[in-house]
Amino acid sequence: MADLGRLQGVVSNYSTLLVNSRNLDFFTSFYRFIIQLLPAAVVAPLFFQGKIDFGVINQSQSAFNHILSDVSLVVYQFESLAGFSAVIDRLGEFSEVSDVKLRHVFTIEGESGAAAAKVGEGAAVAAAAAAAAAPAGRRTAASTEAAAEAGPGGITIMHMGPVAGGGGKGELLLELRGLCISTPDGSSKLAQDLNLEVRAGESLLIVGPSGAGKTSVLRALAGLWQAGGGSVLSYGLPGLGDPGCQPGSVLFLPQKPYMVLGSLRDQLLYPTWSERGSSSNGNGNGAPKHTVPPPGEAQMEEVLRRVQLGSLLDRCRAAVAAAGSSSSNTSGGGSGISSGSSSSDGGEGNAAGGGTGINVGAGRGSPLDCVADWSQLLSLGEQQRLAFARLLLTAPRLALLDEATSALDTANEALLYQAVLASGTTLISVGHRPTLVRYHRRVLQLGPPQGPTIGATWSISSAEEFAGAAAAAAVGA
Repeated sequence: MADLGRLQGVVSNYSTLLVNSRNLDFFTSFYRFIIQLLPAAVVAPLFFQGKIDFGVINQSQSAFNHILSDVSLVVYQFESLAGFSAVIDRLGEFSEVSDVKLRHVFTIEGESGAAAAKVGEGAAVAAAAAAAAAPAGRRTAASTEAAAEAGPGGITIMHMGPVAGGGGKGELLLELRGLCISTPDGSSKLAQDLNLEVRAGESLLIVGPSGAGKTSVLRALAGLWQAGGGSVLSYGLPGLGDPGCQPGSVLFLPQKPYMVLGSLRDQLLYPTWSERGSSSNGNGNGAPKHTVPPPGEAQMEEVLRRVQLGSLLDRCRAAVAAAGSSSSNTSGGGSGISSGSSSSDGGEGNAAGGGTGINVGAGRGSPLDCVADWSQLLSLGEQQRLAFARLLLTAPRLALLDEATSALDTANEALLYQAVLASGTTLISVGHRPTLVRYHRRVLQLGPPQGPTIGATWSISSAEEFAGAAAAAAVGA
């Protein structure tokens, strides 16, 4: 019944759209013809009074037609202006919602000092350092309790500052306190009373049946899901819940990576060194971006080969060579690039790459400056490998992976996970494959939902215990 109601709503909305479009067409056509009578109506009395000749009427009609298009711009472009207005309204609402979302992110002054004092640093010194390190525009609170009371409700992200004396394996990065996750409308709970710690070098795998809320838990950890309650405490991860603050401290890899418009270089530098994040953070307060300089060209090419995208680099290099040899933007055919293109509409990239879908950057000699519609040119598996290349270049302290290798075979999956772990990044992964267990130290297992008011059951175990239980269950089956 619910699906039928939604279908009826769509049909009703489309019917209203058709009626309004018809009325607009009637009005525009009526205006277009009736307006032609205006100059004749103005000068006709003068003609009948004998003050002007008949030719003056034709002259006035011609003069009026010259300005008619300018005068009638709003009428003729009413549909386009209405669409433009709708887009502006949606962007304005998106900006407002983004600002509201950041209201649940706090820098905690008092408790960060207390935590530091436990390992030998004075509480007053640590609190002052935490306050000084708080990004401009981010809300501060004296304690976690004060932040929970001052927040807009739902899940609260609290930045405690790095634990003094840490910096190596075993350092506390993330802590969940009484985390409850609900559906956006609050009608049912997905998980309840989650309490766990994530430490450096102790990667966590989240598993469970479909619909158990694995991705929702991961989004809550990343500060992308507010529905629910409880707190996520961050230690030395300023970008958690506030991506514009020090890009690169935390990186989120979805199942389908976002491919930006631009060159291959732009793909690799996104989002840590992207130009859009260079001037200010998500609050627009001018907080400094990633302090590490962007990687060099040799490093980017080396990373592409490490993630098994050397063939893409070679195809781009062949396109650059072909374009240089012919000194024409329409060259590039026979470079071997077309094997990766699925574009059928020609497009600007095809015009510059001989139907290959890759456009050689004007005046550039580097394969990294080739431009293409990467979301169409690359398969999902190649896009996921490109996302891992971003991860290796950024080398964040914490990476959140939402089935980030679902389109890859187990050999490539092993290669990518081993490379990321060797870089020192701690992982929190969501996945279904049992092969993922070996790359994590602990496993958070979510059970099926127990009801709208209870949510899924959960348990924490070591990777060895989980693998042993899974093997025993397989033997018993």
